[in-house]
Amino acid sequence: MNYYFYKRAQQSLAISFAYERALESQVSGKRLQIPLWIANEYRRKVLLDVHCEILTPKGEVVWNKSFDTEASADTSQQVGVVNWVTPETPGVYILRGRASERGGDLTTTNTTYIKVAPRVFAKTTASC
Repeated sequence: MNYYFYKRAQQSLAISFAYERALESQVSGKRLQIPLWIANEYRRKVLLDVHCEILTPKGEVVWNKSFDTEASADTSQQVGVVNWVTPETPGVYILRGRASERGGDLTTTNTTYIKVAPRVFAKTTASC
């Protein structure tokens, strides 16, 4: 298992999600802004088609976004942001990103998990 993670970490083209509190539970109803990064260790600019999605464990897509970007040579740069409000339904959600070279063979994927916890106090609709 260590070999797999080391191999993925050493990819010449990589996509990653870099956000604070990635290992902590997120409260339902919270707005998350998760930076999306591309690392390109090739000595050339790479034009990319990027697709990000958030799924339930059953595979239901609850959020997605696709866009085009370019990754400059020998750089690591933020190329987008996942803007998502966590749902009222607690559980584990899957955040997956894929970047593919436009007209080429390069591709990279990354998956992380977001645990959504219920609010301590229920959301009220009436004022006191």
